[in-house]
Amino acid sequence: RSHLAARCGGDLFRGKHPGCPVRSAGESRVELNRHHFTRAHPIPLRSTRARRVVSTMVKLTVAGRINDGSFWRARRAALRILADDAELEVDLKPLLPVDYDLFLEKARKVLRGAAWHHQEGVIAYLDSDAGYVGGAAAVTKLVWQRARYVDTETDADYEKYALDMYRTYVAESSEVFAELALEIEGAPMGSLVFRVDPETAPRTCEHFMSLLDAPTVPGSSALLGSAWHRVAPGGFAQGGVLSQERGAVWEKARAAAGTDDVLVADESFATLHDASGVLGFANSGPHTIGTQIYVTFAPMPTLDRKYVAFGKLVDGLSVLRALEGVETVNEVPSRAVTIAAARLYTP
Repeated sequence: RSHLAARCGGDLFRGKHPGCPVRSAGESRVELNRHHFTRAHPIPLRSTRARRVVSTMVKLTVAGRINDGSFWRARRAALRILADDAELEVDLKPLLPVDYDLFLEKARKVLRGAAWHHQEGVIAYLDSDAGYVGGAAAVTKLVWQRARYVDTETDADYEKYALDMYRTYVAESSEVFAELALEIEGAPMGSLVFRVDPETAPRTCEHFMSLLDAPTVPGSSALLGSAWHRVAPGGFAQGGVLSQERGAVWEKARAAAGTDDVLVADESFATLHDASGVLGFANSGPHTIGTQIYVTFAPMPTLDRKYVAFGKLVDGLSVLRALEGVETVNEVPSRAVTIAAARLYTP
């Protein structure tokens, strides 16, 4: 599934400026409805997008990571412009980390120039000849020029608010979030964070969750120390061969839980391999799902209806690209890339 959430009600600080939404006293949660947001075509905040019938209207687009404080600073500044400028339309796009990274790649190609070097967690641009605006500082400068408004809140305030938004989204989502931390020859590479949808393939997701850390036992994952033994650039990475010791412990735990089947039947092919970062189970034929997993580096429609995919990447695109870039010989990594942790994700 590609539908995600992104309707954030209220403004960051109460009563800071007229004409913008404010949060009521004690309000600290945000409703994020995944049907309001798509991976391919992000939909802006309904409460902060306005259309005025003005022939000279210019649209300012502000897109950023939902967990980055700079996006929320730029958002607030953009709302101030909207309140004071009758010739400006504001389009706000709060995106999950991977969605923003992919959005930024496309924006760089379209805007070009200085945008090629843009690295911030928020990007702003106009649909006029001016084009690329910049990051949060550039939006704040634009607000000063148009509305003489100065934001006195600290970066720490915005980062705290961004973290609260992200935690709320994860906590209230019907999906489950899992993290795979990677190492290359013992050196940390970063983490891949996936959203797993139990509604589409509940049995498959339960099987995957059994391979992660037990909630109260860090380091108990059966996948711990397993290698990504196959890396096919432009295709996928495959791993999940358990060590003899951890495999025996995992099988014993499965039996104790009343699940004697080590292999799982193909349950659903509803999740398509239509993007980079699709997580699925490898197999040796129909209904032979074991412990080996794969993650795609690009759309792989040839895998559809052959392999059960059950998750999609939401954070860690740079880590995925680093995994794809590991030197290989006949698709076997020259340096050992292993799973250092496999657990439920909490921002």
